[in-house]
Amino acid sequence: MDEMIKHETKLSDMVMDHWLQDDLFTWRWWLLLGAGLLAIIVFYKALDRSRKAEIMLYGFFIALLATFLDILGWNLHLWAYPHKLLPMCTPLLPVDYVVLPIFYMLIYQRFRSWKSFFWASVVLAFVMSFILEPVFIWIEIYKPLAWKHVYSFPIYIANGLLGKWVIAKLTK
Repeated sequence: MDEMIKHETKLSDMVMDHWLQDDLFTWRWWLLLGAGLLAIIVFYKALDRSRKAEIMLYGFFIALLATFLDILGWNLHLWAYPHKLLPMCTPLLPVDYVVLPIFYMLIYQRFRSWKSFFWASVVLAFVMSFILEPVFIWIEIYKPLAWKHVYSFPIYIANGLLGKWVIAKLTK
């Protein structure tokens, strides 16, 4: 255990050094910060206040699920994040905690029937898997190691559907 702690400490120091030298206040850092802030502003303006608690509960579930899956994949070395907003364990904080839940919450709010929600989730999964993931690779925020975009597609769909099912069970 002592040996592992020693290596973890060294790794933490390396992560912090990399973040301070290569991430903090770079254009990628500002992009991640801006994407999170823009998503919050859009969501705040678009939120159906009459269903606020239900929609926020759904978003919280999505954030937990996204963070769990992201950390799992990161720890299994399926992907890596060369540049981050914050030098923490949770690799892609603004996406896992803000942007992705907001995308899902806007769909949840707008598409109330299961059929329309399903198809909206498919469109979102397509955009996330085959448009945004490649863009994140191109700008060096995301680096797949043993992962392909096609693997993400059904997971994004399943996340949205599972979240809707859980919230339906909790709120009925």
